[in-house]
Amino acid sequence: MAQEYFEILFRLVAALAAGSLIGLERSHRGRPAGFRTHALVCLASSLLMLVTVYETHWFPDIANARVILDPTRMAQGIMTGIGFVGAGAIIKEGFTVRGLTTAASIWVTAAIGILTGIGFYFAAVVGTLLALGPSPVVPPTFVGNNVDIGVFWQLLARDLARHGGAFATLGKRCPSRFLGDLAAGGKGELLVVA
Repeated sequence: MAQEYFEILFRLVAALAAGSLIGLERSHRGRPAGFRTHALVCLASSLLMLVTVYETHWFPDIANARVILDPTRMAQGIMTGIGFVGAGAIIKEGFTVRGLTTAASIWVTAAIGILTGIGFYFAAVVGTLLALGPSPVVPPTFVGNNVDIGVFWQLLARDLARHGGAFATLGKRCPSRFLGDLAAGGKGELLVVA
């Protein structure tokens, strides 16, 4: 029994950590759904999946009968509900649509919570790393003169100073046109990351 509680605690903490990492990245970029939202979505998904994994704790044996739950139905319900939450993050302003990446990050965070809730740790870790992977390596695309690319590089330099070796190879992966633009004053017309 104590081993089960330790496993439940581990799954919940793992879900909270994964959601927090993704939320921290989103908060760092100043997005509306940030640290707390992603942490809670991942934790809630994991909690709900624990209902199906540990069904014996809330369905006592009744005359040697046992209720068997289908965990895929719970996962489907979670993803459907999170789809509605993500849809609320999408905003259409004129000809532009904002919030698609936020909606996608909420959706993938729920999926990672489901994976930790059922104990698929390898898939959850890989999913978390893949969700975070492109963010520090690929600079965002800047269109027009609305965004000062110098600010991006200042934030990047700050992160490099904080995290040291974690981003040691970043400079090798950035296109030289970004560095040239930074040296030329930091305003980008149309920079597309290939």
